Amino acid sequence: MITATTTTDLNYEILSSNIYLLDQRLNDTEKNYQTLYDGSANLNNQLSTQISAASYTIDALAIFFVIVGIFITWYIHKSLDKIIHIKKEIAEMKDFISEHNDALYKRLENSETTAVIHRLNEEPQDIGNRASLLLSRKLAVTHFEGLKSAYLKLKEIAADDINCKIQYQLVFSQHFPYESIRDPLLQEDFIEIVFDQYSNMYKNDMKNLFSGVLKFIEEIGVSSELSKLVLKKILNNLYTSKHRGLINDFRTEANAQNMSPAEILKLVSATPEDIDFTMWFNS
Repeated sequence: MITATTTTDLNYEILSSNIYLLDQRLNDTEKNYQTLYDGSANLNNQLSTQISAASYTIDALAIFFVIVGIFITWYIHKSLDKIIHIKKEIAEMKDFISEHNDALYKRLENSETTAVIHRLNEEPQDIGNRASLLLSRKLAVTHFEGLKSAYLKLKEIAADDINCKIQYQLVFSQHFPYESIRDPLLQEDFIEIVFDQYSNMYKNDMKNLFSGVLKFIEEIGVSSELSKLVLKKILNNLYTSKHRGLINDFRTEANAQNMSPAEILKLVSATPEDIDFTMWFNS
């Protein structure tokens, strides 16, 4: 009886011990689960925080890039407007230059001519280097006084320099025949030099010379002694020059100045028997 009781107690102790161990294991498992649960929760919280932070960063970057994009768009638009404005100004300037090209060229040419005449007033004998330029362009009436001043200075410092005188007189004859022949300070040299220089003149320049001189003769009267002298110089030199074919242009200009070619012929013909000259004059 005692043995049976002892065995039962022993089994009971073993069972109690196993239950205790099982309970400990369950407690450990519960603790491990809680630990894992808490770790998972913390991890989730951390991930949530990181995701939120990343989201804020992305939002901030998105806003930044939107602002940058708006600024770039504004800058490009502004630059484009500026480029269009500059292009428009260039086109307008080009059109202005095209429309006023002749006027601009004349202003530049006039300015250069004025500078050349100023130079001649400083160095009158420099006409040898400047005459070709003055003869290759149109001069304004306003340039006459400056050119006259340079010529008179030449006569003061180099009265015997015939080559320079001829260069000046060629410029006078081409551009200012009327102004020169009627000017008391230029008239004598003009008559003496110009009509011997036909070989250095072009046809259009000679026509202009006829026009200016005949205008002056018409003013002082064709029968005056000065007119006779000038007409003889014009026609006698023309008769023997390479430009003798311009006699018809001379007669045309005389008629334009209300001067009778027949009357002029009587004044300049050496003798009534000067048949060759008369035939040439009437040709």
